[in-house]
Amino acid sequence: MNSLVLIYLAVNAWTDGKRREINLIYTIAFLLLAVFFRWNQEQIFAWTGWIPGFFLWMLSVGKNNTIGSGDGILCMALGLVTGIEILWNVMLGGFCLAGVWGVIVWIGQKKRTSEIPFAPFLLASYLITCLEVGN
Repeated sequence: MNSLVLIYLAVNAWTDGKRREINLIYTIAFLLLAVFFRWNQEQIFAWTGWIPGFFLWMLSVGKNNTIGSGDGILCMALGLVTGIEILWNVMLGGFCLAGVWGVIVWIGQKKRTSEIPFAPFLLASYLITCLEVGN
């Protein structure tokens, strides 16, 4: 399942970086593949895992897409597959990495407004989380 999650995050990191969007077709395909690979298991999805992503999505709706609603949808799908514990670690790491990158960009630019894609930071954080856990 880790390979599927890595592919999903890598594809979305690329599309978020290039087009500034999270493609819903990839998310639906990711969830369907997760169901297919876990069909014979007792629990296909970690149902509480979508909650942090849902709150991120609600925050993005309330802030006129400052965060991006696609990032919340990506986190909801990721949480359904990985579970809430891993999602919390990935989101926390992603926010920290994005914050460091934002400060670097903010210091290096004369204009103080810039969009930063969040999916690449989630991918990096997931890789770090996998290395820590040893998966």
